[in-house]
Amino acid sequence: MKLAHDEKNSIAQAVKPVSTEKLAISGTAASAAAFTQQTNDGVIRIVSDIPCFYAFNATATTSSVYLPAGAIEYVRYNKNDTFSVITAGTSGSIYISEAE
Repeated sequence: MKLAHDEKNSIAQAVKPVSTEKLAISGTAASAAAFTQQTNDGVIRIVSDIPCFYAFNATATTSSVYLPAGAIEYVRYNKNDTFSVITAGTSGSIYISEAE
């Protein structure tokens, strides 16, 4: 696993949220807004109030990466990545926070 690095190329031990998007999710795949960090890669913090499935650079399906309700996950992304999320049919919200 490659860890995120700060501007001095040191491994990031903690992250500072700089923006958060609340995305309504349901049984139809939804996409997050484009990531705004100007680095080649970064970290996002994701947490959902219902179980869901997410994917980068593809449309999420119920076979994508599973995220249990209330679980907090930190994920590395590349600058041009897209993020998609879907539920097994119920509606809720997912919160996606970019960090530096």
